[in-house]
Amino acid sequence: MIILISLFFVLGIRFHQARIQGLPTAISLVLASTLNLVILSWSFILCLWLSFDFKIALIILVFFYGYLVKKYATFKLTSLKIPSTMSLLACAILGLAAIFYQKSSIPWGGWDAVAIWNQHAKFLSAGPQWIAMFDPALSSSHPDYPLFLPSLIAIAWQAFPGLSNAVPMILGLFPLLGILTILFFSMPQKAIGIIPCVILLVDKAFIDQAASQYADTWLAFFILMGLYLLVELPKNKHLAWVIGLILANCCWIKNEGFIFFILAGATTVYYLFPHKKNLLVFMASAGILLLLILFYKIHWTPANDMAAEMKGSIWQKLKSQERYFTLFDFAKKSMLAEYQMLIPLALIGLFIVKSFPKSLLLPSLVIILLFLAYMGIYLITPKDLSWHLSTSFFRLIHHLYPSILFLYFCLMDQHKKYLI
Repeated sequence: MIILISLFFVLGIRFHQARIQGLPTAISLVLASTLNLVILSWSFILCLWLSFDFKIALIILVFFYGYLVKKYATFKLTSLKIPSTMSLLACAILGLAAIFYQKSSIPWGGWDAVAIWNQHAKFLSAGPQWIAMFDPALSSSHPDYPLFLPSLIAIAWQAFPGLSNAVPMILGLFPLLGILTILFFSMPQKAIGIIPCVILLVDKAFIDQAASQYADTWLAFFILMGLYLLVELPKNKHLAWVIGLILANCCWIKNEGFIFFILAGATTVYYLFPHKKNLLVFMASAGILLLLILFYKIHWTPANDMAAEMKGSIWQKLKSQERYFTLFDFAKKSMLAEYQMLIPLALIGLFIVKSFPKSLLLPSLVIILLFLAYMGIYLITPKDLSWHLSTSFFRLIHHLYPSILFLYFCLMDQHKKYLI
C-alpha cells in the first residue's frame, strides 16, 4: 500500500500542478498536495461505505492519474531551476517550524486528539466495524464530527502496521507548513511575506495549538487557502474547481467549516456570476463534496450535542445584556493576553493604509462575518457560557489568525512604498 500511496501522490501532484496555472510554484505545490489529501480521504471513506477494497481503489486511481499525467502534464528536466535565495529562506522557516512543532508535541496529542480525532481514526481503521463509533455510549467523543483528519490517520495506520503515535504527529505538521508556505509566497514582495511567518513562529501558543494534533490547524489552513483563492479568483477564474473543493472540504474538517463555506461560497458565486461556465464548475466541484457530507450527516451521525441540548428561547439569550458583557470581557482579555501583536499591527495599519483595495474587500468581509458568526454561537449556546468560552475561544481565533495576518500583509504589500 505504501508504494501505491506514493505513486498516487507523485502522479496526482504532477497532474494538479499542471492544471493550477497562474500561482507561485510553491503555492501550487501546496494546493496540489492538499487536493490529493482530499481525494485520498474521500476515496477511503467511500470504500468503507460501499465495502470496497481500498487497495483496488488506489490501483484504479494510480492508473487514472497516470493516464491524465501522460495526456496533460509531461515532466521535463529542463523545467527544474536552481533554488533562489528567497526559496532557501522559506526552507529555513519551514525547518524552524518543524523543530518548534516537534518540541511542543506530545505522544497522541492533546485531550481532543486522544478522545476524538485519534479515536475516530481507530474505528475507521477497523474496517466494517467502523460504524461502532456511533454507539450512544461514545457520545462524549462527538461522533457527529467530520472525518477528514481521522480518515488520513486511518489510511496511514493501514499502510504502516500498528497504531503508531508518530502518524498523527507527522500529519499535524502538514497544515502548519502549508500555512507558512502560503503566507510567505503569496506576497508579491517576498520581504513582506517573511513578517507573518516570523509572527507565527515566535507565537508559542499558536505552535502549541498546532502541535496538539487537533483538527483546528487543518481548518485554519483550509480557511487560509480559501481566502487566498478568493483574492486570486478575479484574475484566475479557471481556479473555480479548486476553490470549490477547498471550500466544501472545510465542512469535512470541522462543523465550523460550514459557516466559512456559506460565506466564502457566496462570495465566490458573486465573483463568478458573470462567468457562467466557471460558476457551474465551482458549483459542481463544491456540490459533489457537499452532498457526500450531508449524506454522512443525515444517514450516519447522531445530532450535534449543542443542537440536541438547545432548550429555551434563543431570543431571550440574544436579549440578555449579561451574555454580551461576558463575551466581550472574555474576548478582550484573551486577545490582549494571547494576541498582543494584533494591537501594534492595527496601529501601524491605521497610520499607513490610505485606501482599501477592492480585491481585499470581500475576503476581509468574509473573515469579519465568520468571527461575528462564531461570537453569535456563543450568545445562544446551551452550554454554560463561561465554560464554553474558556474551552474553545482560543481554538476559534486559531482558525482565523493566519487569514487575518494574510489579509493584513496583503494590505501592507499594497502600501509597500511606506514600508521600504
